[in-house]
Amino acid sequence: MTKEHAAVVFGRPDELESAIGLSETHAKQIGAIAVFAGNTEFRLEQAIWRLQAHKPAGVRHATDAKPVGELITMLEAEGVGLVNPELRKLVADWCAGAKIAFEFRHSIAHGVALKLETNINFERNRSWFGEVRKRPAASLWGDTNSFENIRLTFAILLRVIIGLGNSKRPLETCTASDWLRATSWARGVMEEMNSGHGPWFEKY
Repeated sequence: MTKEHAAVVFGRPDELESAIGLSETHAKQIGAIAVFAGNTEFRLEQAIWRLQAHKPAGVRHATDAKPVGELITMLEAEGVGLVNPELRKLVADWCAGAKIAFEFRHSIAHGVALKLETNINFERNRSWFGEVRKRPAASLWGDTNSFENIRLTFAILLRVIIGLGNSKRPLETCTASDWLRATSWARGVMEEMNSGHGPWFEKY
């Protein structure tokens, strides 16, 4: 038996995926969420620099090494001072949706995955043995539709933040009706999922 074959026999990843409810569809959705979120975080820093008219070469900016939640708050603060009302709304909707979407992403990336009938339940910061945790516990569970809503939201967040951070693109072009509608939708669906009106998310 080769070492590679021995590793496959021991690891049995397909068996583990089945045990935790990670279907092929869920795996694709969750993979996209993780990648979109990472790219969104990278582009978010550039958007903040642009709105601050910051020149990054040779300078360590306040955005460096900041958690994504703080970066979203920084962008939100910059958005409040924008003169264009449509651009101001775009940034406000983006930040509101992103705050919730990244909470979902954190549960996926840092939570323990458990099978819940045909779905996956992610438990984060749970006090399993009565231990004290610094951060509040959160649960994310859902079906194919709920994960698809998160995936689509991150696709919208990524496209918008790329536009905001692209210094070669006039900011006014980011206020086209399709941009505004999509960003408003993303905020709305994230707020609905976060409200507890469905089998998606609960924060204790």
